[in-house]
This record gives sequence, C-alpha cells and structure tokens, in this order.
Amino acid sequence: MGGSRGLERVAGGEHCLITGGSSGIGLECAKQLLEAGARVTLVARSQNKLEEAASCLRAGLRDKEEDENENEGGAGRVVVERADVSRPDEIEAAVRRAEEAHGLPVGVLICSAGLAECKTVEDTSCAEYERLVTVNYLGTVNAVRSVLPSMRRREGGRVVLVSSQAGQVGLYGYTAYSPSKFALQGFAQALEMEVRADNVFVSVCYPPDTDTPQYAHENETKPQVTKQLVGTVRPFSAERVAKCLLTGMVKKRFTIAVGFDGWALGIATGVMSPPNSIFSFLVDLVMLPVLRIVALVTLLGWRRTISQAKKKEP
Repeated sequence: MGGSRGLERVAGGEHCLITGGSSGIGLECAKQLLEAGARVTLVARSQNKLEEAASCLRAGLRDKEEDENENEGGAGRVVVERADVSRPDEIEAAVRRAEEAHGLPVGVLICSAGLAECKTVEDTSCAEYERLVTVNYLGTVNAVRSVLPSMRRREGGRVVLVSSQAGQVGLYGYTAYSPSKFALQGFAQALEMEVRADNVFVSVCYPPDTDTPQYAHENETKPQVTKQLVGTVRPFSAERVAKCLLTGMVKKRFTIAVGFDGWALGIATGVMSPPNSIFSFLVDLVMLPVLRIVALVTLLGWRRTISQAKKKEP
C-alpha cells in the first residue's frame, strides 16, 4: 500500500489535533492530513497566525474540490483553537471545544508546539530555561493528558511527539534546548508502556534542522562555535519532515528518523526504545559497534573544533 493510501486508511475521517499547528512542521502535517481526508484542529498561541493558517488550508481544500468537481463542504474540516500548551487548563478546554466542533474525539495527536534557543549556558537566562522546559516538555505532557482519556475510551489512537536531533545528542549552545527535547524520549518510552494495551501507539520524531520560524529564531543568537560545529547545513523542508513523520506514524514506528543522520542517531541513541521492526532490530545489532566508533571520532572532532575556537577568542 502506498504512503498516501496508508495515511488515508489511518487518518481518513479521523479527528487529528496538532499543537503548534499554525506554522512549520505542524502546518505541513495539517496539509497532508487534510489531503488524506482527515478532520484537523490547529492549536497555537496566536489567533492571527491560526486564522492565516486556516485560511490557507481552507483555500487549498476549495481548490481541490473544484478540480474534482466536488462540493462536500471540505473547508469545514478545519478548526482552530487558541491555547498555550504550557497551561493545562487552556489546552484541556481547547481539546474539549475541538471535539465538540468536529463531533469526534481526537484520534491522532501531533505535539509540534515548541520553542528553540541556541545560546551558551551563561547567556541563557533562568526564565528561558524554565520557558523551554515548560513548553517543549510539559506542554507535550499537557496535550497528551488532554486527549488520552477519549483515546482510551475509543480503544485506539496515535500520538506523535516532535523532538529534535538535539534531543538525541547534546551540542555546544543547546544547554537549554536539548534537555527539554531529551525529556520527550523518556516520557514516550514510559507512555508507550502505559497505553499500548489500549491500542494507542506512541511515536517520537527527531527532525534535523528544518526551515521553520523557530529555526530562523535560533540562528539569531547561535554562537560562532556552534556554527563551526554544524558547518554549512541546508535545512530540511517542513514538508519533507512532515511526510516522514506521518509515514512513521502510519507504520507505528516508535522512533521516526529523518534523513541518513537521523537514522544513524536513532540506532546509536535508542537502545532502550522499542524497535520499529524485527528487521530494524537486526540492523541495530550490526550497526551499533560501527556507530559507536563513528560517534567517538565525531566527539573528538567537535572537541578539537571547540578548543581551536576558544584559543582564538580575545
């Protein structure tokens, strides 16, 4: 079965709620889910951005209906709810309103809301540390807690947490961001054990640098040393990451990697995560020793780069 047909089978007619859905990866997921026949709720903090995103999605649906000579009121499949995921009462109320508007419980949850900062430990304020943990980690927890009761009642659902490759390996300049994303792997591993018996499948997606507003924001303060470590990076498109995420969700992969580096990191850092398949487990056994050597060489290279950069500082 092709990727698009698989998504139609899993998401068609389902209520899919996306936090951070007004831009970036979340918005691209919404576009592809709508094309697969889903009903979508976008959750974000800015009402203006939500309305802009909804207008774009609805216009796309109208164009598709005209091309197919259909008129089934598809634009009504998009609902927006303003809420701050770091506030449990707000996200809980938003989920309940969305379920009432669609007339369906949430069957797919994609936790894409997040903040990014790239600064050294001294340059990051205590308030920024707290805000990243509150949004990136606790915001995800709040969203999951809001939809889980109805998923259990309907005996099925999909939950995808959007982490980052910086949530698999720490790097100079990410002392605030990395921990808030690392936490999602531990949360997902424990959550998967709690909900699998209810036919709720949990996934964690680890995107690389992706062309989103948050990526542009982190580049505004990124230390020069970090830029040297990552080199010249061409960010992935949000569309490509969303496609990988949704494909992984359809295939019930616990670890959703994006690109070759993501695949290698998934093996190197995910030994206590549920394997995606028997085949992937066998590949892990073969590749782990090799990747351990590659990781050591990479770490030594990073240390050398950092040491040389420090010597050049005034």
